Amino acid sequence: NVKCNFNDVIGYDKVKEALEDEVQYILSSQEEKNNMKKFNIKPKRGHLLYGPPGNGKTTFAKALAGENDFYYIRVLSKDFIGYSSLDILKKLETIFSYTIKLSKMTNKGGIVLFFDEIDTLINKQMDFNVRGTLLSYLEDEKGIKSDDSKIILIGATNYKNRLDQASIREGRFDNKLEIDYPTDEEAVLMLKQFFEKDEVLDISLLDDEFYKQLIEKLKEEKENLSSANLEKIKESEKTKAYKKGNVRDGKIVVGV
Repeated sequence: NVKCNFNDVIGYDKVKEALEDEVQYILSSQEEKNNMKKFNIKPKRGHLLYGPPGNGKTTFAKALAGENDFYYIRVLSKDFIGYSSLDILKKLETIFSYTIKLSKMTNKGGIVLFFDEIDTLINKQMDFNVRGTLLSYLEDEKGIKSDDSKIILIGATNYKNRLDQASIREGRFDNKLEIDYPTDEEAVLMLKQFFEKDEVLDISLLDDEFYKQLIEKLKEEKENLSSANLEKIKESEKTKAYKKGNVRDGKIVVGV
């Protein structure tokens, strides 16, 4: 079981909504699926999360599984580096056959099959045989893309430009979802949520100006506004307040 849900992912509501659309499709009745097919309504299946590092692409996949009590299978694509094409083919066969078998047997709602750092597997220099086999797995309408499949396929990369374009086209990865750095306004809201979520903090003295100043400080230090850096700021303020002795009623008072 994955102890993570969308409460652990701050911001990016449109990405959450796009991922949840396929969950709803998987959980819908066969009658509803037949109706969608009748009206030629095709759900987007296969999701590529791309964008700069530090914005929680891996957390998104884990949160989707945790939010819906789905199985979570994470494949570290970098683990394919250094293997012969034959060994890679064997690994892929194991991954896909196991996941499809689990999809047919499980009583859970579904499975999130997550390929992290997918550019190390499906890049432009990939072996011809590996490429052909992988493409057949990604678009297999009797496998992970079958009507009764409970598998949500997600790939993540920091380097979308390195990917083999045929591997990520429609029918393989229908949804290309950018997870970019937030704007200043979004960063303020995200930072505020990081503080609000930390149950050991007393934030009663904080206002929007406090968060805006922290964002400006981060920019002055030439740091990007990734969610990882925003959380790091929160931790820094928390530690600073604790060292000052700003503890009251069992909580650390920040902003004093």
